[in-house]
Amino acid sequence: MNKVYLKEHLKKYPLMDIQDIIKLHLQAILGPAHLLPSKERIKENFIKEYNEIKDLDYHYDLLEDVSETYTRVYLKPYYELMGSFDKLVDVFYYSIDKDLDIEGYKKVIKGLINEENKEFISRYLESDSVLISHSKKYKDNYHPHYIVVKSMYIGLALK
Repeated sequence: MNKVYLKEHLKKYPLMDIQDIIKLHLQAILGPAHLLPSKERIKENFIKEYNEIKDLDYHYDLLEDVSETYTRVYLKPYYELMGSFDKLVDVFYYSIDKDLDIEGYKKVIKGLINEENKEFISRYLESDSVLISHSKKYKDNYHPHYIVVKSMYIGLALK
């Protein structure tokens, strides 16, 4: 992950803690590290999440880069602009990489260890999954409702 992206996110989201920094690295390196069973299920999840936040009075940017390769697409402004998640579902589906370099990712995360976060990162790296949620503080203050896609597909999502 380019340190410029981390600095930009720390400036925009000053309440980020190590959990959120790890989440950013996960997205920047592995992208959408989920595998949902079908496009129909992906769309159902997008609609469900959008319905939970559609009345939320929080300003979201439409897009936010997390690395040279991946971009966050915020669901509320996307739906309000496009009126549908159909194209975004396709872009998300195309963005899922089936050959993830988990060991390379873990090596990057090990590089974040310092005295303050050593215990948290060690527990995280010992867990069975690399998936991680934002911290409660981050969720409460920034209301993250987005998906991560490969930046090269953004144009397809916005046509």
